[in-house]
Amino acid sequence: MGLCEDRQVKMVSRQANVICQVCNVRLGISSEMAASIWVELLPQVKKAA
Repeated sequence: MGLCEDRQVKMVSRQANVICQVCNVRLGISSEMAASIWVELLPQVKKAA
């Protein structure tokens, strides 16, 4: 469990601490730790109808 390459991360809350959802698990980290994590936004993939 945790953050690693090729994982999609959803930010759930961004207050005193940051709560992210990764692989259906919520992960709470400090604002200082969150500031040291680099992310790359990926283009949204359109789902087939």
